[in-house]
Amino acid sequence: MMWFEHGKTITSSKNATTPTQQEKSFEELTALLDKINPEHPLYQQALQDRFVMGVRLNKFDEIEDDFNTLQAQSNVPAYLEEAFGDYWAAKGSPHKALAIYQAIEQQALHNKLAVSDGLLHKLSLTASDAGKFELAQQYLERMNSNVYINDYTRTSKILNPGYDSRYFGLARLALWRGNSKLAQQLIDDRLFNKTPGDPWVMLQKAELERNRGNYDDAKLWAEKKPVIFLSKKMISKKLVITWLKPP
Repeated sequence: MMWFEHGKTITSSKNATTPTQQEKSFEELTALLDKINPEHPLYQQALQDRFVMGVRLNKFDEIEDDFNTLQAQSNVPAYLEEAFGDYWAAKGSPHKALAIYQAIEQQALHNKLAVSDGLLHKLSLTASDAGKFELAQQYLERMNSNVYINDYTRTSKILNPGYDSRYFGLARLALWRGNSKLAQQLIDDRLFNKTPGDPWVMLQKAELERNRGNYDDAKLWAEKKPVIFLSKKMISKKLVITWLKPP
């Protein structure tokens, strides 16, 4: 019965698209752990899944004990190892996060497996936060640069979810490395040629102009963007690509 309850909770968490749904899954896993004897084989799995969900929800106080318990174990699965990296990245320790992501990357390469765009993006973000801008750019350049990619059936094309992260990441790094001309070229190409009217590109344009000291232009572009209503989850994703100054 508990295995069934765990499976049901995990399935719902994978399909959760809103913070409310993810919160519900976290609470269900917490309730399930309260019912299980720590010696039961299901306890370990439920603890790992609760930790991963807790990282996504930024519940660091609630999962700190879980982290200490899980980190002390050996031979943890790759998805949990990646969650450790996410934990350190969110806690403001990019060097620790980068080392974990790099270990996962090397393991994948050793096994002749493709490194996912999601992991490459995390590698780029943490390398950038660690002040390793050239390395961050190398990771971004390895991401798929196509606007469309095959779906899981390989019979249809879908929008590449990593396209914007790669594009804006390269523009941001160009600015941070002193090449404001390239940064402007990349943003203006998106704004005027590829996706005119895109409110996110307008925000990037506003932040670019602000960082270049063109405050009037920055205000102009910020005021041009349409009013958008966003969930916290969407906002957190988009904040990753804003033009914040490097540490």
